[in-house]
Order: sequence, then structure tokens, then C-alpha cells
Amino acid sequence: MKEVRQIVKTEYIRQQVPPLPSRPEYYPVLFVKKDELYCTSDEDSAKNLLKNRVLDKGYQAEMRGSLEGMRQGGDR
Repeated sequence: MKEVRQIVKTEYIRQQVPPLPSRPEYYPVLFVKKDELYCTSDEDSAKNLLKNRVLDKGYQAEMRGSLEGMRQGGDR
């Protein structure tokens, strides 16, 4: 039987990493210690804490979306 030679070419594929979403600008929150517990200093700080939580959830969702996109791109 004849020996068949094959040429094998190795090709490296580098996964593209999307740019990271920018971190949000958080609102200032002040805490005070009262009766051995920490609480927000006033109503504005409490509102700012809630706003910061919403901003953080959006930032986490953007990061999760980037990771999912990278996973789906790597499965091909």
C-alpha cells in the first residue's frame, strides 16, 4: 500500500474581548452609628443608596452580557 503524506497546518484563533463597560458614578452616601448599629445619616443618603443599588445592578447586567457574549463566541 502507498504511504500518503498529509500537510497539517495549525491555525490559532484569538478570541476578541469586548471593551469593559465603564463603571458608574455613584452618589455619595453617609452613614452614622446609632445604638451600635449603622444607618444612613438622612433621607438623601437613603435615596442615594437606593440609586447606587440600581446603578450597580445595571453595571452587573452589562458585565454579565459581555461574559455571555464571550461564551457564545467561544462555542463556535
